[in-house]
Amino acid sequence: MIYAAILAGGKGTRFGSDTPKQFLKLGRETILQLSAKQFIEHEGIGSVYIAVPEQYLDQTRAVFKQKKVTVISGGNSRNASLKNIVEHITASGKILVSDIILTHDAARPFVTRRIIDDNITALDHYDGAGTAIPVTDTIYDTYNDTVAYVRNRDLMQAAQTPQSFNLKKLSAALSVSGRELAEYTDTCGLFLKGGINYVKAVKGDPTNIKITTPIDYDLAKVIYKGLKNAP
Repeated sequence: MIYAAILAGGKGTRFGSDTPKQFLKLGRETILQLSAKQFIEHEGIGSVYIAVPEQYLDQTRAVFKQKKVTVISGGNSRNASLKNIVEHITASGKILVSDIILTHDAARPFVTRRIIDDNITALDHYDGAGTAIPVTDTIYDTYNDTVAYVRNRDLMQAAQTPQSFNLKKLSAALSVSGRELAEYTDTCGLFLKGGINYVKAVKGDPTNIKITTPIDYDLAKVIYKGLKNAP
């Protein structure tokens, strides 16, 4: 079975809106709807879980009425929301060694079918995969507002989602304290910490942006309009 986990449990504090950003609209649909659509419509994905803040459960369930979609409460962090989903899956039935799960940020509405397919294919040979694009800026390590080290950007990539994992091994990696779950903003890091030696880097896309700030939202509107007008 291939599962998908759409992580929409955040409150959007960095965005500065009373409404969490995943519930804002691009065109006629919310950012969350657009982020989940490719996974829901993918014929190879058997079940899609969406984790949202508890106060948005009824609202979200009213929108996502597809049989393959389950909406549950999110946690206090990204990985805590993912752990809630994984525990819900494991509690609902026996998990096979071959089962995999694709995890995706609800604030990335422009994920492509190609990226999803490449993540699924990567798990034919790896236990985990992370979507990424090369960085174009030089990266500094800083300390007390001073440049401590200049990174070789040819060796660096910026993480995107989806990130994909063998479900059983991800479940084991998530069996840590709530503090550790919150410390790792990237699930691939938590997965590697759990003893997995290699995670495949899947080619992302520059348009697969994460909406975090109002400027990102303005950029998303431009990308959305461009994609709608594309031949």
